[in-house]
Amino acid sequence: MKKQYKIAPLSLAIASICLSPSLFADEVLDTIEVKAYNKIGKQDKDVTGLGRVIKTSEQLNKDQVIGIRDATRYDPGISVVEQGNGASTGYSIRGVDKNRVAISVDGIPQIQSYVDPTQAHSTSSSGAINEIEYENVSAIEFAKGSDSAYSGSGAMGGSVNFATKDVDDFIIDDKSWGLTSKSVYSSKDKRFGQTVGGAFRHNGFEGLIQYTGRKGHEISIHPDAEKATQYQIQRYRSYERKYDLLAKIPNTLDGTYDHSQPDKNNGFYVSTNGCSAATLASCTDEHIRFPAEESALSDPSHIALPAGRTEPWTPEELEQIRNQHSPVEYLSPKEYTGKNRIAPNPMEYKTGSMLVRLGYHFSPQHYLGGIVEDTRQRYDIRDMHYQAYYSGSREDFLKERRRYAGDIASSSYWVNSPDEGTGGILAWTRTHFIDERHHKTRQGIIYRYNGDKTWADLFEVNLDFQGIKLDTTNYYLNCAPYPTADKNCRAITEKVGSQEDIRQNHYKEKHRRLSFKWQKRFDLGFSQHNMQLLTGVDWYKSTHSKQHHIRKVTQGNNTVQKVGGKEIYTPNNVMRHFDGCVHSSGLNVRCAPLVVKGENRFVGLNDKIALGKYVDLGLGGRYDTYSFRSDDEHIINKKHRVWSYNAGIVLKPTENIAASYRHSTGFRVQSFQETFGYLIEGTDGRYTAKSDLAPEKSSSHEVGLSLNNNWGYIDLAYYKSQYRDLIAAAFREDLNQFGYFNFQNISVKGINIQGGLDLNSMWGKVPEGVTLIFGYSRSRPDKVSTNEGLTNGYVYFLDTLQPPKYVLGLNYDSPSEKWGASLTFTHSKAKSEDELKSRYVVKNREVNVAVTPQRTRKWTVVDLTGYWNVNKNITLRAGVYNLMNYRYSMWESVRQTAVGAINQHSSDGNFARYAAPGRNYTASLEMKF
Repeated sequence: MKKQYKIAPLSLAIASICLSPSLFADEVLDTIEVKAYNKIGKQDKDVTGLGRVIKTSEQLNKDQVIGIRDATRYDPGISVVEQGNGASTGYSIRGVDKNRVAISVDGIPQIQSYVDPTQAHSTSSSGAINEIEYENVSAIEFAKGSDSAYSGSGAMGGSVNFATKDVDDFIIDDKSWGLTSKSVYSSKDKRFGQTVGGAFRHNGFEGLIQYTGRKGHEISIHPDAEKATQYQIQRYRSYERKYDLLAKIPNTLDGTYDHSQPDKNNGFYVSTNGCSAATLASCTDEHIRFPAEESALSDPSHIALPAGRTEPWTPEELEQIRNQHSPVEYLSPKEYTGKNRIAPNPMEYKTGSMLVRLGYHFSPQHYLGGIVEDTRQRYDIRDMHYQAYYSGSREDFLKERRRYAGDIASSSYWVNSPDEGTGGILAWTRTHFIDERHHKTRQGIIYRYNGDKTWADLFEVNLDFQGIKLDTTNYYLNCAPYPTADKNCRAITEKVGSQEDIRQNHYKEKHRRLSFKWQKRFDLGFSQHNMQLLTGVDWYKSTHSKQHHIRKVTQGNNTVQKVGGKEIYTPNNVMRHFDGCVHSSGLNVRCAPLVVKGENRFVGLNDKIALGKYVDLGLGGRYDTYSFRSDDEHIINKKHRVWSYNAGIVLKPTENIAASYRHSTGFRVQSFQETFGYLIEGTDGRYTAKSDLAPEKSSSHEVGLSLNNNWGYIDLAYYKSQYRDLIAAAFREDLNQFGYFNFQNISVKGINIQGGLDLNSMWGKVPEGVTLIFGYSRSRPDKVSTNEGLTNGYVYFLDTLQPPKYVLGLNYDSPSEKWGASLTFTHSKAKSEDELKSRYVVKNREVNVAVTPQRTRKWTVVDLTGYWNVNKNITLRAGVYNLMNYRYSMWESVRQTAVGAINQHSSDGNFARYAAPGRNYTASLEMKF
């Protein structure tokens, strides 16, 4: 066996670089005893290992990973796509993201990102994916580059594959039982998590049960972004012009106010500072002026009485005067609402996940088992970038709020009522709440055969049933007295001008997947083969429905009667009820469930071949058929047949040098969103094309050079990825229709560098256990284009490319592995301004557009992490992130302002809202028995 470098695996785990495996990893892997069959190796599929990153559960624990954003913290070239409302929309790898990076758990595809682009953001669906509970995971494989030969549809830029824990992850030292408990806290989002679990083995039976619960809040931003910020606002208020303030007698009713016809004359007026009575049509100075400061209004001596009046103002008149004034208000960052808000939206996060396995070994060769998983996640958010009040110039305000404008459902903006204290719609806080509910269930059966010099080294049959549903509810409410915000308030007749608009959307995917896996090692002449066959069928069903789309608004409809010579005012407010599915034009209003059923049949063969000690070959191919069918008249039933392949070669001229090359392909069939097309509700569809799409295609070429010695290793790689016929919205001239077409093409190239050095081996004066880890990744666009015959669409946006990123880690592990620490430096370059420029294709020309006016500057942060093994059963871990409390913004956050982002943020808002957390802490206590 070759002499291997002595970098401690613990250091590698804490630094969590692992950008791609060393090409000499065969011998390293041979030294690790692996019992479980759900473990993932760096070269299990591809002989070169180029572009593959493996993270075991031990590494995830040492990296203190508690969420999707932590798993790739130190992995240049892989980033998380923010969904905009607390959740995520998958990963971005090598220039593509979301549904173009496949995500699976034990080979089962996870839910795709869906949002209807014809609807206002946050109203059709969340665009989120279900997030994986990391405490259920035994290993993760990140594959960078086209990977459909192993992962099927969606693996264009790469794939992310999760393996679920089994009994071997709980039981240590060949015991018959094991218990685990893990408590973790993160200060950046005040998140606390608790995991408890146990496993057993007895007389052939084995099983495990584990539960993980988490509670948390929104991720904080750097405190300096809020400290120096104070907001000044001047909001519109309404007032009832009930009393004539020019009259000599107190509480004289205003003669211009017609009580008998409250809807004829404007009983409520906009409060301004220029004049006291601003009606919808004019603004005059006929009424009383008063001091600018609201504090002075409480003192009657500061308010001049009208000529001829001797009695002081009554409390009722003073209240009217106060309400006629729109004072300047000062709000803290957490109180302010509007597009310039810096503080993150308040969010409460909660999750619960149960994992159960049970199985029986009939013999050393035969095993039958089952798995059950139930994971629920909820995000309760108040969107405080939605302004809670009305403001601006009177002219702009009235123009903006004309009939049927914005979120006002009434026939006119103002509701006239002399009912004292109602204040019309301006009395109620404008609020937007978002509830997200994610629920995943899985039940599975597995049969496994382990052969020894028989027809199979391994044969597995898996039958899995998976259901994932995402429920998104948007509450647009004007029913709580300003400035309070209450998600449970509703429009009622007692609150004139109150309104509610509640929209609930449901998206669900079901999978029934049957798969067969066969693996066999054998010799053929002078070559050694490790062959794998994977085949199966996946029946799936996707459903989207609008379960609730109700709008209510309260209007005044009051009467004044003369009884005994006196006028008696009687409120008789009415409630207007609007059902978005019933009160419509009847044209393409999709309230009935939208259903697509499909089937994926696949067969893949992979062979890793060793031709002596100098050459290794890897050959893999896969054939997929996808069919889509629906009863919806706007759907074209389709069937796709796609070939994918992977080929690699490793040349090892010496013991310490290896050169490798890999070529692979990828594809993606149309998503649920693209299947239903770009049909805008309320239109008859004559100018909307039905989706008749070909699969997207990708190909990757990658070359690598690896150096390996007792002092460590260095891996260098260069890649080029091409993406063709990407699906996007465009206009097809010969059809005179707009819709989804295979429109865009792009190619991306880049380099990856990674390494690990044992400093003690390089220089004996350095203490044993000191290691250095480093990594670098850079991706650049090579070429972008669009297909002919299509216009009115965007050239591919390059916000998907991460800025160049460096990672450097200095680690120490005591020789006894009792304790250790890591100091990790991460440096990101600025986002290229050229990558934020795009073009909009129109007939015979192209128009330059900005993807977003925001971009990030270069930044550097330092993290300090460590662990202490109290004894063989108890481990304490802690980390200080952004140790120097540096203020910076990550591109993953800022790109939420880009065109095409899920739930796009306003690009003209305050850029400081994207400041990353300041110095923050994570701590965990893990116990295993």
